[in-house]
Formats: sequence, C-alpha cells, structure tokens
Amino acid sequence: MAGQGMLHCVSVRCRICRFLFHPEDKVIADLDGRLFGEFPFGSGHTDKDLGVLLRPCKPRCSWCGQHDSGRVLGYHAGCLALSQLPSGAFLHATEYSFEPDASEEERRHRWTIALLADRMSKMHLPVPTELRFLIAQHLVRECATAAAQEAWQERCSRDSDVDLSLDIWAEYAYIDGVRYVSYISNQAVETCTARQIQVAGGCPATVLYVLEDHLGIRELVFGGETEPTTRPESGLWWRTVPLTSERLKIKSDGLKLRHVILTPAVSNRLWRLPMTLPELRDLRFLKFSPDHAPKINMFRMVPLTLNDPDVTGYSVCWGKTLMTLHAHRAGEDFSFYKDFSAAYPRAAWIHIPMSSGERISEIWGRRGKIHDHMGLLLRTNKARQTAIGLPISPRLLNAESPLLQSFTSWGPPSEYQGDEKSECYFVNAYTHVLSENTRDSRLLLLCCISRGGSRGYTLSGQVGDPFTY
Repeated sequence: MAGQGMLHCVSVRCRICRFLFHPEDKVIADLDGRLFGEFPFGSGHTDKDLGVLLRPCKPRCSWCGQHDSGRVLGYHAGCLALSQLPSGAFLHATEYSFEPDASEEERRHRWTIALLADRMSKMHLPVPTELRFLIAQHLVRECATAAAQEAWQERCSRDSDVDLSLDIWAEYAYIDGVRYVSYISNQAVETCTARQIQVAGGCPATVLYVLEDHLGIRELVFGGETEPTTRPESGLWWRTVPLTSERLKIKSDGLKLRHVILTPAVSNRLWRLPMTLPELRDLRFLKFSPDHAPKINMFRMVPLTLNDPDVTGYSVCWGKTLMTLHAHRAGEDFSFYKDFSAAYPRAAWIHIPMSSGERISEIWGRRGKIHDHMGLLLRTNKARQTAIGLPISPRLLNAESPLLQSFTSWGPPSEYQGDEKSECYFVNAYTHVLSENTRDSRLLLLCCISRGGSRGYTLSGQVGDPFTY
C-alpha cells in the first residue's frame, strides 16, 4: 500500500497503452485509487495539501526498486479519457515481468501503426496508403488502448492442469501481434490457432522447455535430454522444468499463461537458449554480490565465451555496478549497444581489445559491502590487466572475504601455468552472478563448437532487473 506524505515514483510507462512516458507527456498518477494530475511527466507533481510529491521514475530506478509494486501507477491523460480506470486483473495481466529491450518498444510502435492503417483501409475511405500511415502515426496510443481493451474483452485464457500421459493441446492468443499460449488441455481444441504439442504413447517427456518474455509464456516444448532446435532472439528466455510428477499446472493471468506453478523442481533461472538437465548439472554458480544483498527471485543468464579464437575483444558496461560483458567478433551486429544505451543512459563502456594470441588467463572479483564497491579484474597471458570498477579504500571491502577472489578454474596467479583454455560463462551481470562450466576444457570446447554458429551460443544479449511473479 503506497503511503502519503512522502516521495513516490510514477511508473515509467502508461499502464493502459503500455508505451513509455516522454518528459512532455501529460500524465495522471494513481495513488491507491486517488488520482493526481494531469501534469508533465518530466516535471513531476506536488500536492501540498496531502504532502505528496510525485517524480518521474526510470526503467531501472535505484530509489523505488525494480518492480511496479514500488511505484505509483501512471496513465496518459488521453488513454485514461478513452477507457475506464483499469481493474486490478487487467493491470496484473498486462504487467511486465521485466523491462524489455528498446527494440520491443519500437516493434510495438510499428505494429500499432500498421494495425490502424490496415483497419482504416477496410473503412472504404478514399485515402492513399501513405496518408493512412501518416494519420496512424498520430494515433498510436489511442489504437494501443483500444487494442488492449479488445483483447481483454475477448480473453479466454484460464489456469491449466493437464495429465502428462495423455495428448496435450495448446490454444494460443495474439497480443500486440505476438503469439502467446492461452491455455493447454488434454481435450482436442478445434480452432484455427490450436495445435497439439504432445502425443500420448510416444517417448515420455522428462523435461518441459518454457519460452517466456516480459508478458508471459510464448511456447511450451516437451522433450528429453536433447534441447529444442532454436536460436536466440532478443527478449526471449528459456526455462528448463523437470517433469517430476504426472501432472503439469500452469497459472494464467487472464490473457495468457503466465508461469509454471513453482515447485522445488522449477528453476529460477532463465537462459537465452534452452538448457538440458545434464548441462545445468555441469554448471557451478559463483556469487558475486555482497552477503547482505537483497534476495533475487529470478536470474536471466546470457552466454559469454572467453578465449575463442574468433573473439577480437571484450566490452564491459558499467553503471554504478557491472551491467554486462560482451565478446566481440568481426562483422557482428551492434544493436545491443542501442538497447543498453536506452536502459542505462549514463553507463560507461570499457573496451578491452585482444591482440593476436592474447587470451584472458584470470578473472578476479572484488566484493564490497555495497554494490558500488564491487569490481572485476581481467588479466591476460601477456601480463596485461584491466580493472573494472570504482577505486575504493580496502576498509570498505567485505571484511569476511579477501580483497580479490578468483572466478577462473586456473587458481591464483602464482599457480597459473599458461593453460590454453576456452571457457563459456553465463552471466547475469545486473545481479552479479557468474556461472562457470567446470567440465574438462576439451569437452567444454566441443560443447561451444557444437552449440555455436547459427545457434548463437557466443552471442550476448541484454540482462537486467530481477523480477517476481
């Protein structure tokens, strides 16, 4: 319950149309059902009578936390004028589990324009295509608001509880042009969007691979020791769920399936690519955060291959703390810079070029009492080292741990003998967790090769804020 007589952050995006606020947008704030405004989002609002100060939030605000539960709801004044005050069920169904990439905001904008232009063409108005698109550009929020209301009124999603020994059918729903799983059932579903996702009598599935994004479940794949054939896509994450019982329960938010009912067997880690159970068992997780850091309920892990012959260098994003690490290759797509610039506009990039034959030989981590005190040190086989982090006094470091801790499998510097290894790490940079594959280096190298290339095993995507359900 948001209190009064204090400072509140207004959500970064309209909770009706779900587009980000711009500084000049006229906004109405919803503080526990009491509406404040309208006011320009960039300047905030003060109600002297109630002692309430509203300020614009940011996608990753250090003041109010990482979840909308710590923020005041905000609406575009125009969006609220076109609809009723959103219900709690609608807000829950349209809430983002994490802040998506900037490319998703652009995709939704383009899709909304195309949707409105297409519907205008069916109104039998003698308007050229170019003019329809020009008009649609000025009605994006209004169209998104209408589309959200239409999807909510036509919703048919429900909680699902299926018998894994029988046929399983999935029904799908489209939201903003994207397909989500609406519900699953053991009964055949005869609609144009339904399809059978498991056939009874075949090889029994031991694992469920769940494809998720910021709004819910996009796909369900039943399988075993072999992962589904796929490639990484921006904003999409895989969860590996061992099937340990005869039934599967998945929770709906009213619009689509949201998450698998959490049990001890359901991992709290998401991956850019589906991970098999043997692969997960071979990973060792290394904590890189203060002992008193808040509990993180979810990690989104991206792969980072070190010392691959094709790697020309590394980039590190630093914004008060470590945000991500990225391995560069010739001819790569640099769109990830755009996503990070939108999410962390004040972050700094540190580039670490690799010369011919140069390899990272050691990774050392510094742990402090707060996030700002943490840092990394990368050392190469050519005696070159790069420190990543703020310079601080040793007295501010964690007294219960040494100044530096080794995160590599080669031991401290005195024991390093110049082993030629290629390591694949999975990094959740925002929450300061590194996981290291501890298998024999030759097997690890084969794994990287077999899952490389079009699989994109060495690609790095945006990582970000933890989230809860």
